[in-house]
Formats: sequence, structure tokens, C-alpha cells
Amino acid sequence: MISGKESNDIPTTRKETADVEMDSPASKTSGSARKEGWFSTKNLIILGIAAISSLAVVGLILYFTLPTSSESAPKFAALVGGNISTTPGPSTEDPNEPPKLIFAQALFRHGARAPDKGYPPEVAKYFPRGRGQLTDRGFNTSYQMGLFLRKRYVETRFLSSEMISREMKWFSRRMDRVLSTASTVGAAMFRNPKQKYTSVAIQTEDDRDNFLLNFPIPCKVKTDYRNKTCPDLLRKDNKEDKYTTALKCLGPWPSIFNKFNVTDSDMYINMVRNGVPVSQEVRDNYAEISKEFMKARNYLNGLYSREYIQVKFGVLVDKMLRDMETAWKLYQRKIHKRKFRVYSTQDWVMSGILSAFGVHEHILAHGPQEEPNYNTLILVELWKKNGIPYVKFLYKPEEETQLDHNLMDLTGVIPGCDGKKKCSLKRFNNCCDNTRASKRTQKKLCAFPKPVTTNSSTMITHNSR
Repeated sequence: MISGKESNDIPTTRKETADVEMDSPASKTSGSARKEGWFSTKNLIILGIAAISSLAVVGLILYFTLPTSSESAPKFAALVGGNISTTPGPSTEDPNEPPKLIFAQALFRHGARAPDKGYPPEVAKYFPRGRGQLTDRGFNTSYQMGLFLRKRYVETRFLSSEMISREMKWFSRRMDRVLSTASTVGAAMFRNPKQKYTSVAIQTEDDRDNFLLNFPIPCKVKTDYRNKTCPDLLRKDNKEDKYTTALKCLGPWPSIFNKFNVTDSDMYINMVRNGVPVSQEVRDNYAEISKEFMKARNYLNGLYSREYIQVKFGVLVDKMLRDMETAWKLYQRKIHKRKFRVYSTQDWVMSGILSAFGVHEHILAHGPQEEPNYNTLILVELWKKNGIPYVKFLYKPEEETQLDHNLMDLTGVIPGCDGKKKCSLKRFNNCCDNTRASKRTQKKLCAFPKPVTTNSSTMITHNSR
């Protein structure tokens, strides 16, 4: 032991010192002075005690500052008296923290409407507002959907019940039935006993400027696709309606349209969906009419071509994805900006967006073979759990909406989400690289080759029709 060794050294030192003094001629004159020097017995004992005390103090400091095997090493500032604690503090994220909604986007089809084209005079009473306009049923079911969104977003305090414009933006195509639906849904979301006459602000654009909910530009992709798969659609002398021509190109010809005119399909579908009386023959064959008419509509809508989907719907897909990424970055910086975006649209846009996100075929495989119903709804929500952002992709295929409506969770079907109910924001943003497009990319893909000018004439290198 250290103390034992030190006690043995002390008398040895004294003995040697005495011997030296006896042999030294000057010992008698200097002995008293040496006894009071640094190597005197008294001073050595004091130094030994001081050394032991110092070691004890250092030991205590190290005991209370150095980490155990389960702790991380202390920071330098902690060892020199800084403010950084050497004891691991609690995690900034509570593992029991409930998920938090950060941003939400809603796309829905308008409510029930009258047929766009003519219908028999005897059924005109069911459509008092005229062709293509919302019916009473359309207003009622749109209001139902608004109540559902109120419960989901307003009553949960995600959105203020005061209808604060900076929290949200509503966008609609400039079409009566689409604008009316958006207005009705918004009224249901924010109307209350104290304020019965509330209406949300709805943004819209002229169709020729609307790249989100319309496809206003001539496009080489569209022309090339039709020229390759159904050139008769491009012929000026073709007298057939586009649906008949498309179905002939798709082949084989649906036998159901030997009984019914293809162009009457829209009328039958809208009459049945509005509860208007139709012949028993129409009712018996309604599913087949809807299925075969949908094939023609999907072809004309470009849903059988990835590149066509990209140029037609990619601008909206790109905006949806970018808006979610921006919302997360702003949330991290604690900047409170818009957190709810709404698109009131039509069936062909709903089909296109579902196709662009890779879920349309899944929906058709698990439901009716028909175009999206009135008031179908897509919700794309950005959530946070323990600091990690994730996305939910939800769908309501039914026309009517209950307050506690059970939505179809399609998150796991999204490409790259690998069947998970919570898709990380990064994975989700990478889902649709081949079906999203900026306006610049759309313009580039759709551009027709420029005319080649010769000395004698100008030659067009591609038919732009």
C-alpha cells in the first residue's frame, strides 16, 4: 500500500541522513539547519499528507464526472466547469407523443349533375338548373362531405373555426358545377350557429391559363400517342364521335353498344346516379355501359400512357409534392403558413391523379368498373411523429359521406411506400418521378418541332393537329 511504503521510507531516510552528518566535518555546525530544511521528517510528513489529500480530491472529482459504461463521454466544457451537463438529459421527443397533422390537401369531384348533352323532355323536371349543373342531390351530398371535413380538420383545431384565409387556399376550375361544389363544401366546413352565412374564398383561372385542373395546350405527346394508337381520331374527314372511334381502336367492339348508342352513355350514367327513372333495360345493363364507356374515356384521357399522364397531370402532381416538402421545411423553421389546400375538380382529373400516384388500377380491382363517382375525395396528409414526417394517402370512392366515414387507405400502394401505412416524406416525394412535371418540363415535352426554313419555302416537320 502507498501509506505503508511511505512509512517505511521515512526512517530509512533519517538513518542515511544521520550517517552523512557523522562522516561530514561540518556536521556539527550545519546539523541544526538541516533539521529545519525541506527533507526534515516534519516536512516530509506534511508533504505526504498533502499528496494523499490531493489524490483523494482528484479521485472524488473523477468519480462524479467521468461516465459509467452506459454513458457517453463528458464534454470538455463539463470538465472545466462549463454549463453542459454530463448526465444524459431527457429526449426532446416523447415516444408517447401523439401524431401531429402538419399539412393536408384535398381533391374532390363535384356533386351530382345533370347530363351535359340533351335528354328527353320528360326528365327535364329532374334537372331544373339545366345541362351540366348541380342537382339538389349534388348540393346535399357536397354539404355532407363538407361536414366530414369539418369534423376532421376544424373540430380537431387543425384549422381555425374562424375560417382564416391565410391557413388555406381553395382552387377550382372555372365551371359552374365545380365552383358550386367548392362553395358548398366550404360553407359546411365553417358555418356555425353564430355565423350562418360564411363562404370560403375560391381561386380560379381562365381555362387557357389553368395548368393544374385543365390541359390547355396543344401537345406533341398527345398527337403522337393518338397517331400511333388511333390515327382515325386525327382525321379531319372522320364523322364519328370520338368515343365510337376510340372504342373501335381499342377493340374488340363492346357488344353492349349494339343495344345502346355510345354517346347516350353520359346521359344514362347521370340519370341513374341522380335517381331519375330509366328503362329496365338500361338499369339491367348499367354496369356494362359504365365499364365500357369508362374504357373510352380513360383512353381519351391518356391513362394508358405514362408519358401522356405526365404531361397532362404532372404539373398538379408536382405542385402537390412540392407543397408538402415546403410545408415540412416551414414547420421545422416554426414559420406558420398555409396548411390546407383544396382542389375542386372533375372525374377525369381524379382518374388522372389516381393514375399518376399509381393507385388507379388498385381501386378498379377492388370496386366498380366505372369512372370516379360524384364527390369522390382524395386526401393527402403530412403527419409528424417523434420528429419524423410521414404521409398518408386516403381515398373516399363513395358519393355519400358519413361523419365517421371509413376512408380507403392507399398509402401502401403508392410506389416506393412498400405496403406501409405510414410512408416517409422522402419516399413519398420520390414516388412519381416519371409522372410529375414542372410547367417547364411540360412545355418541353409538349413542344412541336419548329418549322425548318429553306430558301424557297417553309416546311413543317410535324403535323400539329
